[in-house]
Amino acid sequence: MNRLLAIVLIIGFVLLAFSCGEESGSGEAVSEITAEDLSEIPRLNIQPGENYLLTPVGHLTEEYETPDHIDKEALRSFIFVQPGDSLNAVRQFESGRIVEFSLDQDLTISARINRNQAMGQRIRNLTASILEPHAGVVTLSIDQDRMTGNIDLVSENRLFHLRYDSLSGLHYLAEIDRSRLDVQEGDDPLEIE
Repeated sequence: MNRLLAIVLIIGFVLLAFSCGEESGSGEAVSEITAEDLSEIPRLNIQPGENYLLTPVGHLTEEYETPDHIDKEALRSFIFVQPGDSLNAVRQFESGRIVEFSLDQDLTISARINRNQAMGQRIRNLTASILEPHAGVVTLSIDQDRMTGNIDLVSENRLFHLRYDSLSGLHYLAEIDRSRLDVQEGDDPLEIE
């Protein structure tokens, strides 16, 4: 069943690559992304563990291609993950709670929940401050089925996006090249001082 889904995804990516090769309606050429390009994106090497909010689902990262809606130009690495707790449990995290994240082979961070705020009936937004020796902010948005957010590790100048790929039904963590963000044609990237 997993192989069948992988084949269907690959066929979808190939068809998308062919359709993206045409000119867009704005008159600008759209860059073509091939299955070979997707396979060259490094996999983020986070560590498994009961204490981490996100645990890797590495075998799925090998079976499925990079989700199509990721900006491939800004993507450094990615991995499919699953929440270490149920989403209902994460939705109940209280202010002051410490959560742990593995972000790479040798990089783990702790963050203290500052706020858990309801956004309507279904969504909870959590914000957390990353604790020393690192600095930064974690923002998470959680509903019944998915969790999305950002881990902005300012002290290391690293940015991670947590997203949900509705096509595969999987969460993934992607490290984003910050210098590729907020760049307009003809401008230099924004610098963090």
